[in-house]
Amino acid sequence: MSEVQRLEWDFRELVENSDDIFIVVDRAYKIRYISSSVLKLYGIQPIALLGQDIFDYVKVDRVDEIKECLTTAIGQSYEFGLELKKGLKTYFDVHVSYARQEDAMHGFVLKLHDITKKKTKEKELIHTNKQLDQVI
Repeated sequence: MSEVQRLEWDFRELVENSDDIFIVVDRAYKIRYISSSVLKLYGIQPIALLGQDIFDYVKVDRVDEIKECLTTAIGQSYEFGLELKKGLKTYFDVHVSYARQEDAMHGFVLKLHDITKKKTKEKELIHTNKQLDQVI
């Protein structure tokens, strides 16, 4: 196995065994790659998502906001919710970078880290604080 093949294998193992979801989309926002963690975490076959528009999983009124984040938040993280399954909202911390090939921008690489439990706890704390304020 050559050094390049070994690095590719190591990289694939790193991505495929992560609890984060890695997505590569082209300039038209079509999914070109999605890590198998989407199957492990949500029961969705990655191959079923290839070629789909990433905005099929975002509320219509948030599409423009997220497109702007994708183009302006390179190298930064931001939070947003997706409906991966009907009725199941999942919140992610998303890190965006360019997908480059031969020094040309071909799309975006997204790393999605599930923060749903954190968001749920935050909402519970806010609700509890409001109740305490009412009592006081």
